[in-house]
Amino acid sequence: TRAFDVLDAEPLPTCDVLLASDVGYTEALAYGFARRAAEALARGNDVAVSDSTNLRWTEFLDEAGRLAEVAPRPFCVARQIQPVRAPREARGAPRGAAEVTSDF
Repeated sequence: TRAFDVLDAEPLPTCDVLLASDVGYTEALAYGFARRAAEALARGNDVAVSDSTNLRWTEFLDEAGRLAEVAPRPFCVARQIQPVRAPREARGAPRGAAEVTSDF
């Protein structure tokens, strides 16, 4: 684990997984994280991001997809609105169990 300024010009440090949260808090962060997500994907890394604010989520997805030349596949937690799959309890899992589905 290492602190890293996504807006800096320094190359992304070596990683297996790029994990980022609240990527749309500001416009600069949305575009900065999009650039870093594309950089990590180009290296073959896994990328998982979230944006609890939903302020600039669309901008992040559009820019990340443009830079990475792939269509991002948003995920959601099964207990949130419009899950990608049926909630775990509908498939026999314990009530309240959360699940993340899909990937970038």
